[in-house]
Amino acid sequence: MSVMKCSKCGSEVSSEAMFCSSCGAYLRERGLSYRGVPATRIRPAGLMISTIATLVEGIILLFFGLFISSLFFPSWLSQASLDLIRSVFVAIGITEVVIAFGYFRGSGWAWSLGFAFSLIGFITGPFIGLLGSYIFFVFGTFFSAFGIFKMGYLTRPYVRQFFGK
Repeated sequence: MSVMKCSKCGSEVSSEAMFCSSCGAYLRERGLSYRGVPATRIRPAGLMISTIATLVEGIILLFFGLFISSLFFPSWLSQASLDLIRSVFVAIGITEVVIAFGYFRGSGWAWSLGFAFSLIGFITGPFIGLLGSYIFFVFGTFFSAFGIFKMGYLTRPYVRQFFGK
């Protein structure tokens, strides 16, 4: 087993370590490899969870946009407004599914779109809840919470590095 020095604190660490045992610094930032795999292509552990959650979110939005009954919408909305809302849900659902596949492949555009849609979901979530139905309140709360989770995860240094950001 070979030994190298941590660039942050100078402690000796194993060349196979990903983090310094003394200061906790990430040791793979300079493109070093970990067991033969370049550091930029080591898939972060939580990325698959985020990918699956984004895929599920997209499928829920697609289902919601395509099959939701007008019974769940407030009676004061016109049919044209209902169709517009459904179309927006379908469009966002399709985009979320595409983003999930981009996460899986580690595409930089998926990071950018995912962050933007997470921010939009966080901001618009409470307004979705104001549409007057319990189901909208549940969806709005979910999208706000999930938006916060995804933004926090996507901004971690090793996740940004994986996506080339």
